[in-house]
Amino acid sequence: MAYQLTSSQLDHYRRDGYLHLPAVIGPDLLASLDGECRRVQSDSSLKDPRNLRAVARRTLAGGTVIDRYDPICDLSPSFERLIHDDRVMGVASSVVGGPVHLFKDKLIFKNPGAYGYGAHQDYTVWRDLPIPAEGLISILIAVDPATAENGAVRFYPGLHHQHHCEDELKDLFGPASGLTPSNVLARAPGVLIDLDPGDAVIFSSLTPHDSAPNQTEHTRRAIFLTFSDAAYGDLRLPYYANFHQHLRQDRAAAGETDLFFR
Repeated sequence: MAYQLTSSQLDHYRRDGYLHLPAVIGPDLLASLDGECRRVQSDSSLKDPRNLRAVARRTLAGGTVIDRYDPICDLSPSFERLIHDDRVMGVASSVVGGPVHLFKDKLIFKNPGAYGYGAHQDYTVWRDLPIPAEGLISILIAVDPATAENGAVRFYPGLHHQHHCEDELKDLFGPASGLTPSNVLARAPGVLIDLDPGDAVIFSSLTPHDSAPNQTEHTRRAIFLTFSDAAYGDLRLPYYANFHQHLRQDRAAAGETDLFFR
């Protein structure tokens, strides 16, 4: 029988817009993920700043560092195994209420000194897709421990019942673009969740969340998987085609040339 969330867990998710699930990933798969994360991060061909898969992040020291690969499912059999893991798929289908498709997947390294992200709702950049917000569910999977010191993700409970950012995004990749207004965040104190490796957090595409910089000397790796309700079709390929088009335009405007996807 496929893994399913309990009615109590679903009630918690529906009330807060997120749910912490300890020890979702077993030790064997976790060890494999750890090794593959190390391997791909050390691959100089992937870290090429012209690679559309690699996304840079500002650092506290004033520089930039490649801090994310998006997508990752084609980089390793271990990542593919994670996506199709019974517990992962079961969690996603439990929330959506039926079969799901993989929509988006990324690995965030959160390197030492890397900045965090301002409070936002993921749906802000997905709202033009032919699917409602409740048809998109994300799962954060911790590869490393996540703490306040290394920039663990903070969630704002109960603010997922509506979209709070209606303004048009003029700068899709700007750090101040698409943020949740501060007066909205004031309604619910954020909850920072400490995570152990293998823990997961499921959260709605409308749940505001943010993170602080990594103030430690170690990476804080986390994999983010987003699934879509299969009733709306497979949205992955059209989404990434559009996403890469915007990336090319943004990087071309910054003077970057010879872009590729590897």
